[in-house]
Amino acid sequence: MISVRNLLQRLNGSKLMLLAIILPFLMVGCKANKRGSSESKTPRPSNAKTTNPNNTLGANKKVKVIDWTITDPQKEVPIGAPTVIKSVAKGDYSVSLLVPFNGNKAGNNELASKESGAYRFACYYAGVQMAAEDNPIQSRVDVHVYDSESADIQSILRRPQVKSSDVIVGPYDSKDLKAVAVYAQSNKITHVSPWKSSKSIANNNPYHVQTKPSLTKHYEQMVADAVKSYPGKDIFVIGKSSSSDQKRMAYIKSLGKSMGRSDIKAYTVNEDSLRIGETAFDNIFNPTATSVVLIPNWSSSDEGFIYGCVRKLRVEKGEADLVVYGMPKMMDTDKISYDFYNNLNIHIIRSDYVDKESASAQRLRRRFFDQYNAFPTDDLYEGFDMMSFVLNNLDRHGANFQTKVGVDRSGYLQTAYDIIPVPRESVEKIKGPDDINYYENNALQVLQFQNGKFIKK
Repeated sequence: MISVRNLLQRLNGSKLMLLAIILPFLMVGCKANKRGSSESKTPRPSNAKTTNPNNTLGANKKVKVIDWTITDPQKEVPIGAPTVIKSVAKGDYSVSLLVPFNGNKAGNNELASKESGAYRFACYYAGVQMAAEDNPIQSRVDVHVYDSESADIQSILRRPQVKSSDVIVGPYDSKDLKAVAVYAQSNKITHVSPWKSSKSIANNNPYHVQTKPSLTKHYEQMVADAVKSYPGKDIFVIGKSSSSDQKRMAYIKSLGKSMGRSDIKAYTVNEDSLRIGETAFDNIFNPTATSVVLIPNWSSSDEGFIYGCVRKLRVEKGEADLVVYGMPKMMDTDKISYDFYNNLNIHIIRSDYVDKESASAQRLRRRFFDQYNAFPTDDLYEGFDMMSFVLNNLDRHGANFQTKVGVDRSGYLQTAYDIIPVPRESVEKIKGPDDINYYENNALQVLQFQNGKFIKK
């Protein structure tokens, strides 16, 4: 049985009305019921400072209130770093979820916008709720949710419910994420980072798990698929003249060399030629053979460069056969149309992708609309998968499940998991927890544009 609170309630009004209901729960403390309470009530929105919502989700499941209260800090007791990590099966588990709702600042205009953080994370939380309702886990799991943007992170960490957690998820802010990683290690709590991945977040911390594959993993997958799929074909990696792009291209070339392709060519693009020049890509196209172009730029600041390259490649290639590999930004941008994707045989490397025509995705989307009278963002699927991942692995492996997860690819809507330990910089082979820097997700997908849509390759 899983204790979760129905934060969002069905309304017959607009999206604005739907999301406005979030604010009272973000700005008012709501105390959790005592463990073992079996009463079942569904609350309606009110101005009361305390609610007692319990939804019955079947014969063997209870839905309890999620504790949103942030109280006065209590002293925390530091615990030394571990030398042994054991997965422990328990009857009851506790999960703390730190989500950046920013409830004390979000106004109605922001809540009405589907692009706003408030709306996105409301959808994410709805996915968390639905996963908890659907999961057949036999153990009891109490889920405590905190608005990580409306309180100092240290005040949240001093909460006794957080300290007794078996899993802490989040927060989003990088500085706060680092603080939580240190706290989780000190208290021997599995810490899941669902939004950020970086080698700078945690050091020598075998309790920290990054579920978003790193940038390095994306590059490895890009080169590996190009080398495997197009043996003997010319492969180019392109970039700007900036030092960061030159280093990135050199790294891509080194990956190719390690995979038996020491002939990958780096091509520096004159950015002015993307806008006003007649040509930007001399000597890339082979009229009698396929050429492969890798565009490893990934950030929002490079969106214009990515679009310029794709546009020019499409115009200049003529009848030549060209394959283009890109990062998620190439797919997420609104600037690139489907004609570009099709004409350039574009491949995208990414960790998350929802086939919205699948029956499971359509059911979840319809379920959201039926409950909340609004359309969700893709954050709904992300929240659903994250909570399913946590619950599935608590059920299978118990507390500190990160040591045993391995490959976990079934039943998820938009991602998969292949959790592997990352060795400390001075370690060649991992022999124990002291050799682990952190854990990361190694699962990535290659999407190829075919018949008017992206499909998994």
